Amino acid sequence: MSSRTVRIVNVLLMLVVVGLCVACAGAAAKQRRMNDLKQIGLAYHNFCEANPGKAPTNANDLLSVDPTAGPAIALIQSGEVVFNFGVSIQELIRSGEGTSNLVLAYEKGVPAAGGIVLLADGSVRQMTVAEFQAAPKAQPKKKEGERQ
Repeated sequence: MSSRTVRIVNVLLMLVVVGLCVACAGAAAKQRRMNDLKQIGLAYHNFCEANPGKAPTNANDLLSVDPTAGPAIALIQSGEVVFNFGVSIQELIRSGEGTSNLVLAYEKGVPAAGGIVLLADGSVRQMTVAEFQAAPKAQPKKKEGERQ
């Protein structure tokens, strides 16, 4: 083989290796975000269990029941994750609305580009923009006389 051919093969191999590294880093970041949302979901369920009939109203409520979830909950505080506060799991169950397809939290870019969402049952999944738009969102219960 000529030295030019060897150089071309080496450059192509380097490009493949770099591409694989980038893909692995992207997959690791996605898995990390999924784990963060699962941790937020666990803190939510722990709060609802510790405070029957009461819904968390802010990130500090979630931290109060699970201080170890601080790094994940910091994503809510920074705005990277949008959380629908004011929703009690007990109210959802009593209403018959169900929790398996109800969006509780999501990455801020999901409405425009799709991404990872936390469902009220604690599961986490990837959604497209269309799936997110069609999915029911957890909403705080309106008090009597309050406008929708």
